[in-house]
Amino acid sequence: MDHVIPRCLYPSGWAPDEYLTVPSHQACNRGFSKSEMALKEDISAAGSNDAAGATRTSVLRSFKKDRQRGRDLLARLDKDRIYPIRNPDTVRALREVIRGLAFYHGLFIALPEDLVTVSHTQFEIPPAFLSDARIREVRHADVFECLGFVIDDLSDEGAGLDDSHSFWRLRFYDRVRFDAWIAMPGKTPTLV
Repeated sequence: MDHVIPRCLYPSGWAPDEYLTVPSHQACNRGFSKSEMALKEDISAAGSNDAAGATRTSVLRSFKKDRQRGRDLLARLDKDRIYPIRNPDTVRALREVIRGLAFYHGLFIALPEDLVTVSHTQFEIPPAFLSDARIREVRHADVFECLGFVIDDLSDEGAGLDDSHSFWRLRFYDRVRFDAWIAMPGKTPTLV
């Protein structure tokens, strides 16, 4: 089983009531360890709440064992800020989260990674549209929240998005937000 929201994102003592898990191929699951650690490092550095702080403490302790990872994180700093979306490993882990959510909610069985596009959040979702979200996941609100919109569910609002299957808004540690699009199979994902 694979944890859709990587377990490493939950600080000690912050586990949700129930982990969101999906079946996985063991070798594939192990192949994401590096990406999940990059996600943990980047978003805990960018996060602002107590959960992010506790996770950041864990990250800093791990740098004592692997100093190169610490140097790599410092190299990603830009004007004293971390931009997680610039790290290919972090993007890979975010795509894996989206693929897991899509499977968990019965949208796809084996979603190819190249159908998922991830970006930093650029716009707010108008409050009137929030009720249109088919998928709402909260696994310890201080750690992870997600909204998923299936384009076919949006009727007229989805016009012009024929190459898109769904849109996802992810939020980690209160303020670290990402948007993701899943393209229709046979199409190339495009960001609006």
